Amino acid sequence: MSKPVLTGHLAEWTLLLNQYEIIYTLAKVVKGQAVADFLADHRILTDWEVSDDLPYEQVLFAEVFPAWMMFFDGSAGIDEAGASLVFVSSERHVLPYSLCLNVLCSNNVAEYQVLIIGLQMVVEMKISSLEVYGDSMLVIN
Repeated sequence: MSKPVLTGHLAEWTLLLNQYEIIYTLAKVVKGQAVADFLADHRILTDWEVSDDLPYEQVLFAEVFPAWMMFFDGSAGIDEAGASLVFVSSERHVLPYSLCLNVLCSNNVAEYQVLIIGLQMVVEMKISSLEVYGDSMLVIN
């Protein structure tokens, strides 16, 4: 990434890393002889006791919960617009919702509205991990 002109994936990665103020530097090559010299200078004494106990084992444990899923769809007609939301919990419980939008709008606006309403519901339910699914490529992308 130290080339004067970056192309392709390197250019994309550089832009992404610069956005978060992350600077990529190449790792220095450590010659095998340097590692061997270090180990020779810092020998492990034979009277040292090796312990398998870790003092803070609970720090190494991380519980991973499966994500909730949210499916949304919105549609608009000549005189009304509607929307539907379906939440699937991590335990596979299904929570369906049907909404009537009071504003005349296009299909895309209805899709955006139902997505926003669904995300507001997620915040109120304090869901920390969510996968969102919808049929509108405009909204999803």
